Amino acid sequence: MSHELKVNKLSFFGVELDVITGHPDFELLFVASQVAAAAGLKNPSNQASVMAKRGKSIKVCNLPSKYRNSVGALHANLWLFDESTVYLMLMRGHAPQSEPFRKWVTEEVLPSIRKTGTYDIAKSETTEGLQFAEELGVLRATLERLEATIALLPEQIQLAVQQAATEALKSANIGSGVSNEASPYEGTQHDSSTFGDVRISYHYRERTTHNFN
Repeated sequence: MSHELKVNKLSFFGVELDVITGHPDFELLFVASQVAAAAGLKNPSNQASVMAKRGKSIKVCNLPSKYRNSVGALHANLWLFDESTVYLMLMRGHAPQSEPFRKWVTEEVLPSIRKTGTYDIAKSETTEGLQFAEELGVLRATLERLEATIALLPEQIQLAVQQAATEALKSANIGSGVSNEASPYEGTQHDSSTFGDVRISYHYRERTTHNFN
């Protein structure tokens, strides 16, 4: 599994946010104070702390150490929110930047669910629906690229290990191939055996039996 989180600046339902992918427990993570500011809430840092108690969240400083290096630009005390908590915060706000999202939810999504039990953004013909469908397509493509990269990691790691081992053997002047050669030392024979790219060479002296009759 990858030990790196990716931070992408994306438009998420009309709001420009840092979208973090790659965490094994959260498909998407967002910087909570950014969301609060985009929603138009006063004192974004305080609002993030309050909302963290209601939704799924994690602080940057509480990320496993193997992930923290990849988000080093983010302050350790920042809260990161999951997708559903972001929706809650955007709905609480009043900023013009997040108004299209609130309008879409209240005027299109919820009425559709009430009438039909479902909502399909692909069938939307509203300005907000068309915009958000395009943005979600970009986000989905980003996630698919990340998943494809993670799927290739085991093979890439194996190849890297094999290449490193081969280079180490070459630097030690160990060749390859199978041979039985006459030893330059009298009374010895030189053998070599190859296993993949590794040749193990050894010398041994023939045992001489003396008869003292």
